[in-house]
Amino acid sequence: MKLTPLNPVSRTRRRITSFGGLNRIPNASGAYLGDMMNMTSSEMPSLSSRPARCRWHSGSSDEGGTADGNVILANDEITAAAAINGKIYFTTRNEITADGVKARGDKLSGSGGKRTIVPFGRNFFVVPDGVYAKQNEGTGYTCERCPKKFTSENAVSVKAVKEDGREASLSYSASFPEQPEAADSFIKTLGAQAYIYTYSDGEWKKGERIYPCFSAEGIGRKFTVGNKVVIKNAYTDDEKRTYTVTAVSDDEITVDAPYKGNTTKSGFSIERYFPLLDFAAESGNRIWGCRFGRNVFGEFVNEIYASALGDPMEWDCFEGISTDSYAASLGCSGVFTGAAVLGGRPVFFKENKIITVGGSSPQSFTVSAASAPGVEEGAENSLVNMNETLYYKSGEGITVYDGSSTRCISEKLGNRRFTVSAAGGMNGKYRAVFNFPDKTRAQYVYDSLNDAWHIEDDNENAKFFVPVCGSLISVCRTGDKTENGVNVRTYRFYADDADAAENGISIFSDTENSEFGFSAEGDSEFFAETREISASSGSEAVRSLIIRANKDENAVLKAGVVFGDNNTYREVCCIPGDMSGTFSLPVNTPRCSSFRLRFSGKGRVGILAVGIITEKTSEVNGYGI
Repeated sequence: MKLTPLNPVSRTRRRITSFGGLNRIPNASGAYLGDMMNMTSSEMPSLSSRPARCRWHSGSSDEGGTADGNVILANDEITAAAAINGKIYFTTRNEITADGVKARGDKLSGSGGKRTIVPFGRNFFVVPDGVYAKQNEGTGYTCERCPKKFTSENAVSVKAVKEDGREASLSYSASFPEQPEAADSFIKTLGAQAYIYTYSDGEWKKGERIYPCFSAEGIGRKFTVGNKVVIKNAYTDDEKRTYTVTAVSDDEITVDAPYKGNTTKSGFSIERYFPLLDFAAESGNRIWGCRFGRNVFGEFVNEIYASALGDPMEWDCFEGISTDSYAASLGCSGVFTGAAVLGGRPVFFKENKIITVGGSSPQSFTVSAASAPGVEEGAENSLVNMNETLYYKSGEGITVYDGSSTRCISEKLGNRRFTVSAAGGMNGKYRAVFNFPDKTRAQYVYDSLNDAWHIEDDNENAKFFVPVCGSLISVCRTGDKTENGVNVRTYRFYADDADAAENGISIFSDTENSEFGFSAEGDSEFFAETREISASSGSEAVRSLIIRANKDENAVLKAGVVFGDNNTYREVCCIPGDMSGTFSLPVNTPRCSSFRLRFSGKGRVGILAVGIITEKTSEVNGYGI
């Protein structure tokens, strides 16, 4: 009997040897990933789980708080963090912890708003508080507040002094006497100054300049010679004009204001000027800042400022020399959203403007504003300078600015809305904590060398990222704890790679103590799911997966297929930790028009290549003949 010949089974072989990163653009190929967690681009084009991070462990800190196992305790919320000379510094509501020890001197203002630590040499400046922390010759830091003020409810006494500091015991008059005699002398103001006038040869002749010296207990303790100050309820009706301190002692202060008598009005005050700043950065040995809103005098301003050269405490020196401070008003409206430095030049952002300052001195500074996607309001913590390129969250998404043009790099992430609460950059990778409307969050990582995105976990609620000693340290809020009856905040510090244990990074000053340092955390769980892989004949079943993988000894790899309209997941196998190499895994899925591969597990795994064998199936029951 002659049998009817059967058609051979039609099989299709596919091979993926180069995996891309996250790509949610419609119709992206199956070599890209649609979702993932704890994956990395470090071994692209392989598909790899991220290496273990390092976690700071400690016994106890000196004065900056205590430590409980791996948890750092702070008496208040950490509001800013930075790194100087390989050590991490942070601020709480009104304290500065520098190298693990609370800085001495003036406290912070306690403001709950935006705060920035701006490194300045081995010292640093805190904005908007206006506090300058200077390293002592020994150890530790001493803080000095830039805005300083002395007030007295009562009037204070005043005496007239000459330039050399000698007292001028003469009467004061606002006008010349009507019947003078020869050699008569008195003090009279001329414009904004006061001088000794002497009657000689039938006319009044101007002599030495006179300065007012104010006397009160402790009036001069907060000021130094050269400070610019504002005087209120004294001689002048212009309470916004600044004057220079020419001499000072504990209980006396002399300024170059006009002398107008021997007493002041009640409610006298003398204050050192410091502009309110929204954001700040260091460039050209100056602190640069910006302000949109009311200034210290209650006037509405839209300005940028720079401190005097080499002196972050001086903001009101305008003597026409190259070391002067600087101020300029802007025409482009809108709140400032961030500040940075690019190519040695200060850059300020508004949501739709990028403002750049050029030049080398106040006489040559030029301000230019370009219409471009700027930093989104509230996303100032997304702004990172990495390899002389600025990365930030704009209204368009994650944007890069190279000094000439902007480019959105987050199109592959899809159209899901998000905000960025923290970000940092190191070794060509930009890390940002994305927060979504449904209250979920994750750490997204952009690899600028491979132009690829990957997702890691949220790293225990990372609040700040600090680049130091070749590693990116994340400051993570872990919760609250009661210690000695006081509710304290708990934090952990992580490094993004295991090399941090050998890089000499210091969180606290007692680095010689064996209880202090970084150690690798345990293995993390991961998963990665590819984009849709379409059946070549319109309807196929997956019959086999051939996986070539490298794994650490204790790592586990699971492989499976997601198929069908209801996204059914079928696990193929679990490869234990003592096996690496090439694995041929049988699969039996129903007929489907497309499918996705899903890999998951725990520990360090690298998938080098995947082979997929599919088979055209019967249309009767959906399974093979």
